[in-house]
Amino acid sequence: MVPAFKTVLASFGADLPGPKLAVMAISDLCVTNWYFIFGGLYLFFQSWRRSLNIQRFMDTVLLKAPIFGVVIRKATIARWTRRLATMFSAGVPLVESLDSVGGASGNTVYMEATKKIQGEVSNDTSLTFAMQNSAVFPNMVTQMVSIDEESGSLDQMLGRVTAFYEAEVLALLTAQ
Repeated sequence: MVPAFKTVLASFGADLPGPKLAVMAISDLCVTNWYFIFGGLYLFFQSWRRSLNIQRFMDTVLLKAPIFGVVIRKATIARWTRRLATMFSAGVPLVESLDSVGGASGNTVYMEATKKIQGEVSNDTSLTFAMQNSAVFPNMVTQMVSIDEESGSLDQMLGRVTAFYEAEVLALLTAQ
Protein backbone atom coordinates (compact mmCIF):
# COMPACT_ATOMS: atom_id res chain seq x y z
CA MET A 1 0.00 0.00 0.00
CA VAL A 2 2.74 2.45 0.97
CA PRO A 3 4.85 1.78 -2.18
CA ALA A 4 1.82 2.63 -4.34
CA PHE A 5 1.35 5.94 -2.52
CA LYS A 6 5.06 6.61 -2.79
CA THR A 7 5.00 6.56 -6.59
CA VAL A 8 1.88 8.74 -6.72
CA LEU A 9 3.32 11.29 -4.29
CA ALA A 10 6.68 11.29 -6.09
CA SER A 11 4.94 12.10 -9.38
CA PHE A 12 3.58 15.31 -7.85
CA GLY A 13 7.09 16.47 -7.04
CA ALA A 14 6.00 17.94 -3.70
CA ASP A 15 8.10 17.90 -0.55
CA LEU A 16 6.66 15.48 1.99
CA PRO A 17 6.54 16.04 5.75
CA GLY A 18 8.97 14.13 7.97
CA PRO A 19 6.51 11.58 9.42
CA LYS A 20 5.39 10.49 5.93
CA LEU A 21 9.00 10.14 4.83
CA ALA A 22 9.71 8.05 7.94
CA VAL A 23 6.76 5.73 7.23
CA MET A 24 7.92 5.30 3.65
CA ALA A 25 11.49 4.57 4.77
CA ILE A 26 10.23 1.95 7.24
CA SER A 27 8.08 0.45 4.49
CA ASP A 28 11.09 0.23 2.17
CA LEU A 29 13.11 -1.41 4.93
CA CYS A 30 10.38 -4.00 5.54
CA VAL A 31 9.91 -4.75 1.84
CA THR A 32 13.62 -5.24 1.17
CA ASN A 33 14.46 -7.09 4.41
CA TRP A 34 11.29 -9.08 5.15
CA TYR A 35 13.20 -12.35 5.49
CA PHE A 36 15.41 -10.89 8.23
CA ILE A 37 12.35 -9.57 10.05
CA PHE A 38 10.50 -12.89 9.95
CA GLY A 39 13.68 -14.81 10.76
CA GLY A 40 14.31 -12.56 13.74
CA LEU A 41 10.74 -12.96 14.96
CA TYR A 42 10.99 -16.73 14.59
CA LEU A 43 14.24 -16.84 16.58
CA PHE A 44 12.77 -14.53 19.23
CA PHE A 45 9.70 -16.72 19.75
CA GLN A 46 11.82 -19.88 19.81
CA SER A 47 14.09 -18.40 22.47
CA TRP A 48 11.02 -17.15 24.36
CA ARG A 49 9.72 -20.70 24.58
CA ARG A 50 13.07 -22.12 25.71
CA SER A 51 14.50 -19.48 28.02
CA LEU A 52 13.01 -19.10 31.48
CA ASN A 53 14.44 -15.58 31.81
CA ILE A 54 12.81 -14.42 28.58
CA GLN A 55 9.53 -16.10 29.57
CA ARG A 56 9.63 -14.35 32.94
CA PHE A 57 10.38 -10.99 31.32
CA MET A 58 7.65 -11.34 28.69
CA ASP A 59 5.07 -12.60 31.20
CA THR A 60 5.87 -9.66 33.47
CA VAL A 61 5.50 -7.24 30.55
CA LEU A 62 2.22 -8.86 29.47
CA LEU A 63 0.80 -8.69 33.00
CA LYS A 64 1.61 -4.96 33.14
CA ALA A 65 0.25 -4.19 29.66
CA PRO A 66 -2.50 -1.54 29.83
CA ILE A 67 -5.42 -3.40 28.29
CA PHE A 68 -4.36 -7.00 27.84
CA GLY A 69 -2.64 -7.20 31.22
CA VAL A 70 -5.93 -7.07 33.11
CA VAL A 71 -7.41 -9.83 30.96
CA ILE A 72 -4.29 -11.98 31.24
CA ARG A 73 -4.09 -11.53 35.01
CA LYS A 74 -7.75 -12.41 35.56
CA ALA A 75 -7.63 -15.39 33.20
CA THR A 76 -4.49 -16.66 34.93
CA ILE A 77 -6.10 -16.35 38.36
CA ALA A 78 -9.18 -18.18 37.05
CA ARG A 79 -7.02 -21.06 35.73
CA TRP A 80 -4.99 -21.15 38.95
CA THR A 81 -8.00 -21.26 41.26
CA ARG A 82 -9.88 -23.76 39.06
CA ARG A 83 -6.95 -26.19 39.08
CA LEU A 84 -6.45 -25.83 42.83
CA ALA A 85 -10.17 -26.29 43.52
CA THR A 86 -10.28 -29.40 41.33
CA MET A 87 -7.22 -30.95 42.94
CA PHE A 88 -8.35 -30.08 46.45
CA SER A 89 -11.88 -31.42 45.94
CA ALA A 90 -10.39 -34.67 44.60
CA GLY A 91 -8.69 -35.14 47.95
CA VAL A 92 -5.16 -34.28 46.87
CA PRO A 93 -3.26 -32.66 49.76
CA LEU A 94 -2.70 -28.93 49.42
CA VAL A 95 1.09 -29.04 49.09
CA GLU A 96 0.89 -31.68 46.36
CA SER A 97 -1.95 -29.80 44.63
CA LEU A 98 0.24 -26.73 44.37
CA ASP A 99 2.75 -28.81 42.37
CA SER A 100 0.49 -28.90 39.31
CA VAL A 101 -1.26 -25.58 39.87
CA GLY A 102 1.70 -23.36 39.01
CA GLY A 103 2.36 -24.96 35.65
CA ALA A 104 -1.34 -24.92 34.79
CA SER A 105 -1.46 -21.16 35.23
CA GLY A 106 0.38 -20.74 31.94
CA ASN A 107 2.37 -17.82 33.31
CA THR A 108 5.95 -17.88 34.61
CA VAL A 109 5.27 -15.18 37.21
CA TYR A 110 2.43 -17.22 38.71
CA MET A 111 4.39 -20.47 38.39
CA GLU A 112 7.26 -19.03 40.43
CA ALA A 113 4.86 -17.49 42.95
CA THR A 114 3.17 -20.89 43.33
CA LYS A 115 6.52 -22.54 44.08
CA LYS A 116 7.09 -19.97 46.84
CA ILE A 117 3.56 -20.51 48.15
CA GLN A 118 4.12 -24.26 48.14
CA GLY A 119 7.36 -23.86 50.09
CA GLU A 120 5.69 -21.66 52.69
CA VAL A 121 2.65 -23.95 53.03
CA SER A 122 4.92 -26.97 53.48
CA ASN A 123 6.55 -25.08 56.37
CA ASP A 124 3.17 -24.72 58.14
CA THR A 125 2.29 -21.26 56.85
CA SER A 126 -1.37 -20.77 55.99
CA LEU A 127 -2.33 -20.66 52.32
CA THR A 128 -3.78 -17.19 52.82
CA PHE A 129 -0.58 -15.77 54.29
CA ALA A 130 1.55 -17.45 51.62
CA MET A 131 -0.67 -16.02 48.87
CA GLN A 132 -0.46 -12.55 50.42
CA ASN A 133 3.34 -12.84 50.54
CA SER A 134 3.47 -13.73 46.85
CA ALA A 135 1.98 -10.32 45.92
CA VAL A 136 0.44 -11.68 42.71
CA PHE A 137 -3.08 -12.27 44.01
CA PRO A 138 -5.59 -9.47 44.55
CA ASN A 139 -6.78 -8.78 48.08
CA MET A 140 -10.25 -10.11 47.27
CA VAL A 141 -8.86 -13.54 46.40
CA THR A 142 -6.79 -13.83 49.56
CA GLN A 143 -9.69 -12.66 51.72
CA MET A 144 -12.04 -15.22 50.19
CA VAL A 145 -9.46 -17.97 50.66
CA SER A 146 -8.93 -16.85 54.25
CA ILE A 147 -12.63 -17.16 55.08
CA ASP A 148 -13.00 -20.69 53.80
CA GLU A 149 -9.54 -21.94 54.71
CA GLU A 150 -10.67 -21.76 58.33
CA SER A 151 -14.11 -23.29 57.70
CA GLY A 152 -12.79 -26.21 55.64
CA SER A 153 -14.70 -25.57 52.41
CA LEU A 154 -11.76 -24.19 50.44
CA ASP A 155 -12.61 -26.04 47.23
CA GLN A 156 -16.08 -24.47 47.11
CA MET A 157 -14.74 -20.97 47.68
CA LEU A 158 -12.05 -21.46 45.05
CA GLY A 159 -14.83 -22.52 42.68
CA ARG A 160 -16.64 -19.24 43.40
CA VAL A 161 -13.45 -17.25 42.85
CA THR A 162 -12.97 -19.07 39.55
CA ALA A 163 -16.53 -18.34 38.44
CA PHE A 164 -16.11 -14.66 39.35
CA TYR A 165 -12.85 -14.27 37.41
CA GLU A 166 -14.11 -16.21 34.41
CA ALA A 167 -17.14 -13.90 34.29
CA GLU A 168 -14.82 -10.89 34.56
CA VAL A 169 -12.69 -12.13 31.66
CA LEU A 170 -15.77 -12.79 29.56
CA ALA A 171 -17.12 -9.32 30.35
CA LEU A 172 -13.80 -7.70 29.41
CA LEU A 173 -13.56 -9.62 26.16
CA THR A 174 -17.13 -8.87 25.10
CA ALA A 175 -17.15 -5.21 26.24
CA GLN A 176 -17.24 -2.71 23.46
